[in-house]
Amino acid sequence: MIISLRIRTTYEADGQADEVLTIDVTGADVPPAPPMTADVDADADDMNDWALQHLQRFTGPPRPGRRAWHDVQITGCSRPDLIRVAFYFGN
Repeated sequence: MIISLRIRTTYEADGQADEVLTIDVTGADVPPAPPMTADVDADADDMNDWALQHLQRFTGPPRPGRRAWHDVQITGCSRPDLIRVAFYFGN
């Protein structure tokens, strides 16, 4: 599946957000996302697992001694129902 992403990463040091980095990823090839079903809770769990497995790698390497939060939004996709879907990762 071909996908484009906008990733906004906020880094924190000493309890203060001290850097925000925005990355655009265009035309990445990732395994297909799970199909949507009538079970909203199961769909959310499946999508979050898929995102952790296949999208988190685009957020970049960690910065030693700093926490990071990643807001990842799908901006383009060969599956139109996923456009504007967002995921949040943190460490």
